[in-house]
Amino acid sequence: LEVGRPNSFWLAGFFNPQGFLTSVHQEIVRANDGWSLDSTSIVISVTPHLESQLKSSPSDGVYLHGLFLEGARWDLKNELLAEPSLKAMYYEMPIIHVRATRKK
Repeated sequence: LEVGRPNSFWLAGFFNPQGFLTSVHQEIVRANDGWSLDSTSIVISVTPHLESQLKSSPSDGVYLHGLFLEGARWDLKNELLAEPSLKAMYYEMPIIHVRATRKK
């Protein structure tokens, strides 16, 4: 990486996306003193933004883009899956924020 970390990662472009998510988890744990992999869990949330709207990377975790839905769409207003519109087969997912938090 010549210019630093990208604002968002194209998850579908990874050969092993589960390995990437595991490395994100490990990176967050190592950045926080007193945290261990066993005492943390991954938290995934859908943001209201598309990749073109991102100005910077998150302060914790990573943003993911490049995922699509077939047979459903993401309702930005209600923040849930919804029925697709007529004659539309695929819908682009908004940016997904992946981070780790401590288990309670």
